[in-house]
Amino acid sequence: MNDLLATLPPLAAGRAMLCADTALPSTGTLALLGVVVLVQLALLAAALVDLLRRPDEAVTGGRRWVWIIVVVLLQTIGPIVYFAAGRRPRPVDDPAGAGPATGGAPAEGPAARVADLLYGPAGDATSGPSSGDGEDGPPQGGARPPERIDGA
Repeated sequence: MNDLLATLPPLAAGRAMLCADTALPSTGTLALLGVVVLVQLALLAAALVDLLRRPDEAVTGGRRWVWIIVVVLLQTIGPIVYFAAGRRPRPVDDPAGAGPATGGAPAEGPAARVADLLYGPAGDATSGPSSGDGEDGPPQGGARPPERIDGA
């Protein structure tokens, strides 16, 4: 039995050989791994925050807890799938054609003044595409001179 043990290499030498064969990753590989981990954590945090702020009705399937499990267990793929297919679009507050967001009142401010300058006042009967002949074009009397926007 002693002869058999004598033929085996010492354990310490075997451990040293195992450590000597393994190489540490390069600095570039570690940097890339760090970036991937940061992106994965950012996706995970963004998806969980979005899920917790969203009502059940605004999530596909109507069950947030299912999406939380998908996001947490599938790591990088889970948040991507959630952002692509798990969210329902939020309802639009002002449906098309309902008028301005100010409740039907004419808009105020610099943008409204520029629009009035370019296209004429919103309630002006003389501004419009109709010049009497059915053609869209400049008014018969010619163009009016530009007005100053600053109110002077």
